[in-house]
Amino acid sequence: MDLYELSREDLIEYIKTKVSDYENSDAFSNAQVGLDYYKGKQLIDSKLRLGIGEGGKLVPILNVPNYRIKDNQYAKLVDQKVNYIFTKKPAISSEDEGFQEVFGSFIDMKLLRTLNKTAYQAYNCGIAWWYLSLDEEGKELTYKLMSSREIIPLWQDVHHEKLQAVIRRYSKEEWDSAAKKIRNRAYLELYTEKEVMLFDVTNNKYELINNVSYIRKADSAYSWDKIPFVYFKGNDIEQPLLMRVKSLQDGINAIMSNFVDNIQEDPRSTIMVLKGYDGQDLGEFRHNLAQFGAVKVIPGEGDVGTLEVKVNSENYKAILSLLKEKLIENGRGIDAKNDRTGNQPNELNIKSMYSEIELDANKIELEFQASFEYLQDFYKRVHRIATKDYCQITFKRNIM
Repeated sequence: MDLYELSREDLIEYIKTKVSDYENSDAFSNAQVGLDYYKGKQLIDSKLRLGIGEGGKLVPILNVPNYRIKDNQYAKLVDQKVNYIFTKKPAISSEDEGFQEVFGSFIDMKLLRTLNKTAYQAYNCGIAWWYLSLDEEGKELTYKLMSSREIIPLWQDVHHEKLQAVIRRYSKEEWDSAAKKIRNRAYLELYTEKEVMLFDVTNNKYELINNVSYIRKADSAYSWDKIPFVYFKGNDIEQPLLMRVKSLQDGINAIMSNFVDNIQEDPRSTIMVLKGYDGQDLGEFRHNLAQFGAVKVIPGEGDVGTLEVKVNSENYKAILSLLKEKLIENGRGIDAKNDRTGNQPNELNIKSMYSEIELDANKIELEFQASFEYLQDFYKRVHRIATKDYCQITFKRNIM
C-alpha cells in the first residue's frame, strides 16, 4: 500500500490503528519487561505471604517475614553476552581496499560504544534502532541510537527485512509561557522514503505540524530514497532474551526469598499440636495457626504437643543450583564455575565451556552484519563512493 495514496484523514486513522496494534502486542510488552528485569524490577516485587483463611480462601498474612530477594542472573547473562562480542573493535575486510580504508575510519571507538549499547537493547527488547542523518555541515554520516519502545516499524514483508515506513512516538517537556509552567507534550513522527511528517498527538489529537525533508542544501530538499533507520535484531524472530529464561529467573528469586522467610520464622519453628480446640470452623483454625502460631483450646480438656519444623538448607541449595544451571543453559551463556575444564584445563575443554555462547554470538553477529550492509549504502551515498563491494564486519570474541 502506498501511504501517499491515502487522504489525510485515512492516513491518520491508519497510523492510529498501527499504534494501537503495537501497544497491545506482545512485542511492546515483552520489550518493557526485558528492560525492567535487567534494571531489577521483577515479579518478586509483588510477592505476598498467603495463608488459608475462612472458607478455605487464600488471604495475605501481614505479621510474618516477607523478604523479596533478587539474584539478578538475567542481567549477568545480558552483560556476559554483550561484553563477549561487542567490547573490541571489529575486523573489517573488503575486496575494494580503498573503500575498506575509508569505511574503517568510520568504525571508531565512539561507534563501538554505541554498538555496545545497541546490543543491550537488542537483547532486552528484541530489536534496536539507529537513525541516520547528516552532520551540521552536511559532509559526514551520523547515527543516533533510538529508544526501542518509541519505534513502530511498518514492514513490507513477513520476514521483517524491508521497511515501508517507521513511526516514532515520544514525549518531551516544554515551557508554557502563558501558564508559567512546564507541560508534557506528545509527538509522533512518520518516516517515509520521501520525508518526515510531524504530528502533535497531545490528548490523542493528531495535528500535522510540518513536513520535513531529510536533507536540505541551497534551499533544495532531498531524500535518501530509503528509510534512514537501521535495525539491529537480537535474533531472527526479534525475541527478547528474557523470554527464554523469565520463569527460571523468577524461580531463583522465589527460592531465595522463601528460604530467608523460613529462616527468619524462629518463633514459629515449633508448631502447636492441639487437642480440644476452642473453635468451630476449620478455616479459622488454619488462619490462627498461620498467623499466630497457636490456637485456643477448651480448658481442662485440651492438650498441647509440639511438632518441630526444620528448614533443610540442602534442599534449597540443590533447587537453586539447578535453576541457575538451567538459566545459563537456556540463555546460552557461560558457566564460569562449571567443572568442564577439570583440574587440567586445555584448549578443547575451554572451547567446550564457550560452545553455547558462541552459537548465540554467531546468530547476533549475522544479524548485525546484515544491518551494517544496509548502513553502508548510506555511507557510500554521502561520500560518493561508487564501489559495489561491501565491507565485511567480523566481531572479535572476548574469550579466555
